[in-house]
Amino acid sequence: MWTHSEQRLIRIFLFALPATAWGTDSFINVKDYGAVGNGIHIDSPSILSAVKANPNSTIRFPAGTYLIDNSGGYMSFSNFNGTLFFDPNATLVCNSVLRGCLELAGGSGARILNVRIVYSTQPTTRTSEYALHLLQTTDTIVDGGVVEMSPSAGILSDQAIRPTVTRATIGAVPAFHTLADGIHFANCQDPKVSDSTVINSGDDGIAFVNYASGPNNSGGLASNVVVRNSATRGITVVGQSDVIVSNFLVDTTVDAGILCTQDTSYNTAIPDRVIFRNGIIKNSGSIGAYFESAKSCEFSGLEVYGSKGYSVGGENPGGKVILSNIYTNGGASGFTMTHTATAILNNLTVEATPGYGFYINTGGGIALADNLRAINVAQTDPASFHRAIWFEGNATFRAHALTVIDNQPVATGYIVGEYGTTSSGVATGIQASISHGALSTITSSPHILLSTELNP
Repeated sequence: MWTHSEQRLIRIFLFALPATAWGTDSFINVKDYGAVGNGIHIDSPSILSAVKANPNSTIRFPAGTYLIDNSGGYMSFSNFNGTLFFDPNATLVCNSVLRGCLELAGGSGARILNVRIVYSTQPTTRTSEYALHLLQTTDTIVDGGVVEMSPSAGILSDQAIRPTVTRATIGAVPAFHTLADGIHFANCQDPKVSDSTVINSGDDGIAFVNYASGPNNSGGLASNVVVRNSATRGITVVGQSDVIVSNFLVDTTVDAGILCTQDTSYNTAIPDRVIFRNGIIKNSGSIGAYFESAKSCEFSGLEVYGSKGYSVGGENPGGKVILSNIYTNGGASGFTMTHTATAILNNLTVEATPGYGFYINTGGGIALADNLRAINVAQTDPASFHRAIWFEGNATFRAHALTVIDNQPVATGYIVGEYGTTSSGVATGIQASISHGALSTITSSPHILLSTELNP
């Protein structure tokens, strides 16, 4: 039982919290239902009893280590509508490294506040269960959660309506990590993640996925998120439509930094109206910002550094891609676009790349480009090319304000051209500043006009 002083402190604390954080009922203390929290006693039966008896209340976990026996599967709460409130230094420890830990199935308006989930030992075998699983819930909020390890994804929402993850940390300690995605939304309607960090994920850092076998839900928002050291990709939108990812940092991935695509191997839908904006991508293991087989994707306000493949690009034969206000530095090459129905390019800069600066080959599509800049590019491009800005195989292209700068001791990127005998189009306002050489323009089609201006 609480002393008079303790009850007074709790009342003060309750009134200090916003009403939405704890509901209108009083706290239910899991220790009043037999939970011990010493890391030795198995507390999951007591916790389940507390939740089952109080499905709409605020369940409080005082500081302690709560051992969960998940050998038979998740500690699962069905149709829970209340709040799980974890005091500082309250931790759930699951004892089976092959099974999921905590699950909410169904229910509406549940809150999980400041949960910390670990396993008794680090999982080493990837399974299909998750540290925290939200299954077909509605308006569930995970706020301030920490998931240090998982045999699969850290937090996975499956067919949930408006799930929200905020102020979460997945993989908090470098030695601990998830064996799959950090945060994964599968066929969710309007999911949201904000102010969160994923470290050392075993697969993608943050993923929005729409599997064709599930409900065709859409929407999504990620803002103020950080992904570091992903074993696959950083932030991905795979099949999901109407997703906006903004104000992000992706630092060090084995594969692409960010991605908008359909994935036929996982039978996903085709994404549409996907926007990545205002982000930094560093040290991606392949392509910095990648698109493929989407109806429409937009990338804007990006900075891309040191990609092992090209910095930005992909192919989108049945759709539209918009690239605007992007700066890239390093990478194997700059902007690469192939087999894309419509490409709209505006205010793009590539600097200091071994390969070509821009390679725009829509494969018979339309390319519209304005204000492209190539600075000290094509450093190891074949000597016969020296491609700074290169169009190829576009049925129609229109380009304006193309700038080539090369101030290296030996110029490497100084050619602007278009290759393709059936192509037609015009590029006007081509400018160059080349310290040890001169701009060269090349075309193989009589239907192309390349119009240069005096050096700036």
